[in-house]
Amino acid sequence: MGMPNLAATFETLVDAFVFLDKNKDGFVGKNEMVQAINESGEL
Repeated sequence: MGMPNLAATFETLVDAFVFLDKNKDGFVGKNEMVQAINESGEL
């Protein structure tokens, strides 16, 4: 019962990481975080 939620949560985390990792180097730096926040609009 918990596994589908775990899988969905993991997929969401991966999607968020891919969105944040603008230069595709496997790390999310401060500049990438700022860029992603600016692209996503007002929080």
